[in-house]
Amino acid sequence: MRNAALIFIAAFLSAGIAAAQSGGGMDIPRISARAAYGKFMKGTILLVDAMSERTYAKYHIVGAINLPNDGPEDLARIAAADLQVPFDREVIVYCDCAAEGTAVGAARALKEKGYTNVKVVSGGFKAMVRSGFLVVWEGKIKLPKTGR
Repeated sequence: MRNAALIFIAAFLSAGIAAAQSGGGMDIPRISARAAYGKFMKGTILLVDAMSERTYAKYHIVGAINLPNDGPEDLARIAAADLQVPFDREVIVYCDCAAEGTAVGAARALKEKGYTNVKVVSGGFKAMVRSGFLVVWEGKIKLPKTGR
């Protein structure tokens, strides 16, 4: 049990150090899930899911394209992708991790590719569901439980 706790602490500290060295994603602007929802409903954005292909197949936001960011190979795939979207179009990226690390990595790759208006959703997938986005869950569309 003690070894497991030490491994967890070491992993947590390593992630913190890596985030600090990479700027912690502060170079990528954030957008609230509510603001992203409003833009999505107007059809003015490209919505990008940065989760793995396996996770995307299980669940994702309706209308999102999948550009996974699971490591260097995926980042190279993003760099090579022909999205056929103008470089000045607003691109909003999300993932399902609380720190938005996966989304930040994909957003950086898109910025390096030439996209000038890239943002990451604060709070990721869960915040988006709470804000009213429809979800595809195991092939079926699920209505949001927003509490509104």
